[in-house]
Amino acid sequence: MSKSLVRSGPTAPARPSKAAGYGKTSFSIDWDARQATCPNGANSRYWTEGYDHNGRLAVRIRFATQTCAPCPARGQCTRSTQYGRQLTVRPQDQDVLLERVRSEQATEDWKARYAARAGVEGTIHQAVATGARRTRYTSLRRRTWPTSSWPPPST
Repeated sequence: MSKSLVRSGPTAPARPSKAAGYGKTSFSIDWDARQATCPNGANSRYWTEGYDHNGRLAVRIRFATQTCAPCPARGQCTRSTQYGRQLTVRPQDQDVLLERVRSEQATEDWKARYAARAGVEGTIHQAVATGARRTRYTSLRRRTWPTSSWPPPST
């Protein structure tokens, strides 16, 4: 499992398409054939493996301009006037895991378990933000009083 997917909190939801319409989940991806199919049945032409802008492994899937240009649903798929639709996804093992985690986060059981943790994290954040976690002593050792004059004299 990739270290970039090891998270302790909720996973961000999938970003919607910039156009109001088809998101990544609307496309079917055939990992073995290295091809994606759009909701209207067109197949992708380009499949490039590399890195995204954050330096993580990614697969860039592009549809040909000739395929997308005459499509009646182009406005729901992309805002580009020159190029076809492009999808950027994680490698297969990461993508499958990410989709599974996102679907689990939608369940009421997961939300109930996370609610307790969110309360604890909020309390810790408040303590950090107000400086309550800082010690009031300036040196490593606390001043100790001799036992013969206990309790210590008031000053």
